[in-house]
Amino acid sequence: MPICPLEGEITSSRLALRTVELAKSLPAHALVNWLSAWHARCTGDPVVAERFSFAMPADALLIERLAQEIADYLALNTQAADDVDGIVRWWLRYDTRGKTREHVQAALDMLEAQGLVVHSVLKDGHVIYGRAQTP
Repeated sequence: MPICPLEGEITSSRLALRTVELAKSLPAHALVNWLSAWHARCTGDPVVAERFSFAMPADALLIERLAQEIADYLALNTQAADDVDGIVRWWLRYDTRGKTREHVQAALDMLEAQGLVVHSVLKDGHVIYGRAQTP
C-alpha cells in the first residue's frame, strides 16, 4: 500500500518534468504553498490542507493551459488589466474545464515569474494583473 495517495498519479516522465519546470518558475511564496499543499495531500493533514489551498502538482497541465490562454489574451489585448476574478470571467475560454481561481492564480504567478505579466496593488488593496512592458 502506498504511503502517499498521489503515488502513481504522475505516471509519465513528461508530466513529471513539466511539474518540475512549473515548480522552478514559481515565486518563492508560491513554491512554499505548492510544496505544503502537496505534503498536506500526501499526509492527509486537514489543518495543513486548509491553510494551503494552492493548486496540486497534478494540475500542472491545466495551469500551463491557463497560462497560455492568458498570454494569448494579452497578446491581442495589450492594455488589458484585471483582477483574478475578472480574468476567470472575461479572459479565459468558457469551456476550459476544471479551472478554479487557485489555478488561475498559479498560472499568473508562473507568467509573472517568466516576466510576461506584472501585478499592481491598487489603493483599496485589490491586485490587478496586466501585460509586462517590453523593452
